[in-house]
Amino acid sequence: MEEYRTKRGTAAFGSNRVIMEESIFTYIRNFVDSMWYKGDLRQNMAFVFILALVLYAIELIFFFLLNATFTQRVIYVSSVAAFMLAVWTLEHFRGFTDEKFVEYETINSVKFIEGRKWLTCPRFILKYSSDSEEKKRYITMPHELLGGVEKDVDEMKKEFRSRDIEVEEK
Repeated sequence: MEEYRTKRGTAAFGSNRVIMEESIFTYIRNFVDSMWYKGDLRQNMAFVFILALVLYAIELIFFFLLNATFTQRVIYVSSVAAFMLAVWTLEHFRGFTDEKFVEYETINSVKFIEGRKWLTCPRFILKYSSDSEEKKRYITMPHELLGGVEKDVDEMKKEFRSRDIEVEEK
């Protein structure tokens, strides 16, 4: 079973289902692996710059929370929580799930969206039936600017097609 790198983890094609493993640790590992270990000099420099920005942002947040009053801390934390809840609710009502396994026979369609360079990542949208209702599942690929993404996308398209699941291009 061959695994393909996704933005947040891996996707694999088993004998009777698609298996998607996602976690924050695999997201970080894939990012570091793509930018530092497999990247060229330009990607290595971008990685160092992004790392410096993230550390600076963490420092700013830490000092803001350290120097803020209790009311400001409550407002800040509740604003972040409300934003995260709103995004989750929106995705939930649009029918998207985070299921790890999707059986091949339940897949109704697969759509591939290229993504906009410098803005969004390429992604597959699986529409499948579960409990007599249609659900959707994103498989978000790493950003196009990272190396090897086109090869993984083409291989995943071949995997779907080899199982008689047509991939619609958008």
